[in-house]
Amino acid sequence: SVSPNGKEVAFVVRGEIFVTSVEGGVTKRITNTPDQERSVSFSQDGRQLVYAGERDNNWNVYRTSIARPEEPYFYASTVLKEEPVVATIAEEFQPSFSPDGTEVAYLEERTTLRVVNLATKAVRTILPGNKNYSYSDGDQFYDWSPDGKWFLVDFNPENHWISEVGLVSASGKADVVNLTRSGYNDGAGRWMMKGKMMLWFSDRDGMKNHGSWGASSDAYGMFFTQEAYDRFRLSEEDFKLLKEKEEKDKEKEKDKLKEDKGDDKGKAKATATIKEPEKKADDVVIDLKGLEERKAKLTIHSSLLADAIVSEDGERLFYLARIEKGVDLWTTNLRTRETKILTKLGDNASNLSLSKDGKKLFVLVDGRPNKVDAESGKKEPITINGEMQLQKQKELAYIFDHAWRQTLKKFYVTDMHGVDWAFYKKEYAKFLPHISNNWEFSEMLSELLGELNASHTGCRYAPDMKNPDATASLGLLFDQNYTGNGMRVAEVLTRGPFDRADSKVKRGTLIEK
Repeated sequence: SVSPNGKEVAFVVRGEIFVTSVEGGVTKRITNTPDQERSVSFSQDGRQLVYAGERDNNWNVYRTSIARPEEPYFYASTVLKEEPVVATIAEEFQPSFSPDGTEVAYLEERTTLRVVNLATKAVRTILPGNKNYSYSDGDQFYDWSPDGKWFLVDFNPENHWISEVGLVSASGKADVVNLTRSGYNDGAGRWMMKGKMMLWFSDRDGMKNHGSWGASSDAYGMFFTQEAYDRFRLSEEDFKLLKEKEEKDKEKEKDKLKEDKGDDKGKAKATATIKEPEKKADDVVIDLKGLEERKAKLTIHSSLLADAIVSEDGERLFYLARIEKGVDLWTTNLRTRETKILTKLGDNASNLSLSKDGKKLFVLVDGRPNKVDAESGKKEPITINGEMQLQKQKELAYIFDHAWRQTLKKFYVTDMHGVDWAFYKKEYAKFLPHISNNWEFSEMLSELLGELNASHTGCRYAPDMKNPDATASLGLLFDQNYTGNGMRVAEVLTRGPFDRADSKVKRGTLIEK
């Protein structure tokens, strides 16, 4: 999460929250527990963080504030104050501050969207839990409107598995309105252009799933007023004329303001001190009539999209797409449709955001935060200089409890296949003090989950390998009974690398080092 002023980045490493400065690499650890914290984000004033923490065998919502008024940044703060925002017997996580910072939205029991008022502690339901199904934590999506009066949400229409993007009032007194209505997978709706447009992803025009995978998607824009849609559709030439007219009208307004100040002395004084009036977030205007027609496909090609964002003026689209090897950062001029790769990234990239001035992009590349110049595409890693004290045995005990509870919460039948799940937790917990490595721990946890006799359960450990061996895919099977030097070929696989007319490798060939 990037702070509103663009000077700090909050991130999670191994279940702990840190904040680092964008320039200079000064890093501060915010939490220090063997448990897991996640879903961190800043308040609009940048002085508070809100996040979820799984503590005392339950997911709760917490916030940490900078205690001293004279300290403007988390990374340089000396005193922090943590307090619970919501901590009930229900599971609560994935929090987000309202734009004015007076409320926090969060998910209750994974699918119910709720809002708590920080002053009164009053809680209201925005989207009931029966509108969604959660397969894994983090698969739900919602976004506050800039004025805090609406939410864009992913939801499942009744008796449907596919997702749609909906609009729902933040008052909690209205039903969700289906905005996308496509019958394909639509999701990740976000407010753009100060609430004039919704950006979302859909696979309606891309390749379709085959065996539940393989679909490609596009980014789309939906415009909440006819005025915003008409402006978006202007040609490059017509838009230039409109901009010229707007500049002239703005100058006329300034001249008129000066004239209204009175005599020449007053005019001179006014000229020296004249400022643009401070603007508060305008109310978002939503015209539902004809809304389904006011949409546009923003990307020129379908792809495996990781994220996207539109500049505040609505002129540029930035998006993360996997088309060739790895993920690239692309940009499209939405007026001319000119599209290019802004910069190559890495094997994985996500969490794309844009600075307030539109000059810098922030993106997570292979697990590390980076900043990218929005014009040149120059990419720089954000320096992290933090320290983490690992509490290994306490961490393993937490993961054990987390897996046991997660299974209890999400197993498809409440009787757990007739298994006394509490009994097995107690029995397997006895091994925890004697486990010395992650291989043993994953094996033990798999044994515990195996007591349920259910498919798709288990635990595995996949460590990061530094400079691992590259194993060749030769398309050869070897004689396992051969005991001499080298390896004797038992079979050359059809259509494999050695299945060629000029190949010297045949059945019985001996391959030596």
